[in-house]
Amino acid sequence: MVTVPATGALTKLEIVAAEAATMSSPVVVKDSGTIAADAVEDQAWLECTSEEIAHLGSVNDKALRYVAGRLTMSNAGGECVVFYELTGSRFAYKDLTPATTIA
Repeated sequence: MVTVPATGALTKLEIVAAEAATMSSPVVVKDSGTIAADAVEDQAWLECTSEEIAHLGSVNDKALRYVAGRLTMSNAGGECVVFYELTGSRFAYKDLTPATTIA
């Protein structure tokens, strides 16, 4: 995942997973720690594997099916571009619909 923050806007980037599509009670898979973005073209990358998510699910006794990026911004006017990439899918994907729509 990559984000391109506005100046000083992004302070933290996390990958979270949950059992429900509503992302209630998410489990933090990866945490960037504090990000000190100070230029428009700064980038922050965070990656995880399906094995990491499965391990956290078993440790927390949860069936983690939904994964998302969670961004913490220093101000409400900050903007970021987020990139998700899925590689090496294990199962065939057919007739998928988005769980949420961002407007």
